[in-house]
Amino acid sequence: MRINGALEAVGWDPPRWTTGWENRLLNDQIFRDLQGWIGIEHSDEENRVGQAALDRLEAQFARRLE
Repeated sequence: MRINGALEAVGWDPPRWTTGWENRLLNDQIFRDLQGWIGIEHSDEENRVGQAALDRLEAQFARRLE
């Protein structure tokens, strides 16, 4: 079972962070498995999930990660 499926099975939807984001380009299954995850090497300003996470961090620590 994939991680997203395991989290869904127990009813838990935590923020999910990952490295190696470029690997999503190698395989369609990897791309699907990373849906909802936030890559820490890259930022996409149109990614609402990622931007919301940055907004929460900024509110908590009074600075925004670039």
